[in-house]
Amino acid sequence: FGGLDILGFRLQKYDMHVSQYMIDMLPYAATIFVLIMISMRKKKEYMPPKELGNAYFREER
Repeated sequence: FGGLDILGFRLQKYDMHVSQYMIDMLPYAATIFVLIMISMRKKKEYMPPKELGNAYFREER
């Protein structure tokens, strides 16, 4: 997050014609993008257990 904030200052040095508000928005937009990409993963390790909704009944001994 901080690195992208500093990148905005570096872009100003090169006299790029980009709105200051767009440059200030860059860290927040990148954070939202990363969160969306992580949530779109459908790997098995991120899925809840199959039996999560079933009640557990202890067997008789």
